[in-house]
Amino acid sequence: MLYKSPIGPLSLVADDHYLYGIWIEEESDFEKGLSENDVTIVESHPILNQITSYIETYFKGQDQDLSEIPLAPVGSDFEKEFGTTCEEFLLVRQLLMGK
Repeated sequence: MLYKSPIGPLSLVADDHYLYGIWIEEESDFEKGLSENDVTIVESHPILNQITSYIETYFKGQDQDLSEIPLAPVGSDFEKEFGTTCEEFLLVRQLLMGK
């Protein structure tokens, strides 16, 4: 799902159970670890709708608990273990969590 945020277009990728990542469209690591066959463009999706709601709330200046977001980030074993799948994913996570 492409989401137009105040910081630019974001690609939100999930399956039926987990959020795999959030990427800023213009960054060099855009959708790192995914192939074209891994991505289907959708207008609506249960997990992605929840994420866009969180993003909208964040940009309105409101804090929220994000601990319930089901994450399954893509990347190397090292990146997955330490939660550093790509700069964009961490940037958006930082923005949403206010840290």
